[in-house]
Amino acid sequence: MNSVDVKSLMHILKIKLILDFIVSITFLISGVWLVSVGSPIETSIAIFGQSVSSADAGVTVIFLSAVILILVTRRLMTTAEYLIKAGTL
Repeated sequence: MNSVDVKSLMHILKIKLILDFIVSITFLISGVWLVSVGSPIETSIAIFGQSVSSADAGVTVIFLSAVILILVTRRLMTTAEYLIKAGTL
């Protein structure tokens, strides 16, 4: 990879990180709002090996935002580690 490709890849990774962070924060805010208004809906979700069951939909949405944020961070760190080992960073 030449330096132009690495710069383009880094810009794409930054944009992806920002968009994923925005989605996660939006889910978190939505979850807090659902908890505050009291949404007594029995919910259950299993995603990527993690699962949660709750009598409040807000708690489930907060859990989903945490899972998204953790998965995005792990993927970003793996990609950065790969680029460092390849000597492009």
